[in-house]
Amino acid sequence: MQEILIALAIGILIGAVGLYFFFRKSHLSNHPTLSSSTYSSQEVESLLFKAGYTIVTKQPKASILTTIDDKEHLGTLNTDYIVQKEKEKYVVVVKTGQEAGDPLDPIFRRRLIELQAAYGTKALLMVDPNEGSVHSVNFRFVRERNLDGIFRVFIGAFIIGVIIGIIWMLVQLHLF
Repeated sequence: MQEILIALAIGILIGAVGLYFFFRKSHLSNHPTLSSSTYSSQEVESLLFKAGYTIVTKQPKASILTTIDDKEHLGTLNTDYIVQKEKEKYVVVVKTGQEAGDPLDPIFRRRLIELQAAYGTKALLMVDPNEGSVHSVNFRFVRERNLDGIFRVFIGAFIIGVIIGIIWMLVQLHLF
């Protein structure tokens, strides 16, 4: 009986250690910013000040209302800073890791567009305290040109040409 209890205790101990390492590894891989070097808010604020920005709000929150099948769900969005330069306001996102903060990454890009829409700014700023840099990020959606627009321009030019031709013909016939 005592041998069974010892084997059970050893099994539980091995399982607990295994689960600890499993969750630790999966937690770090899902959050690349945890393995990065830390930064102080004074460093970030100094970088923003040197770039000519004044801090309007620290750690602002914005509410977002999502309606699904006529049922409203309230949520919040967080960002690091709202800053202003001249009369333009910017949302600031602090880059905290090697993999975090690439605006070309579709998931991160969606997050930035969401922040830009929630806070109502024309552009965002990404601050990298490790590099000591401030980058402006702006999004513009390129719309495809379809043949309808070209066709409308062609028809408009044709109608104007016909009207000019009729006026020229009336002038030549001395009727106008």
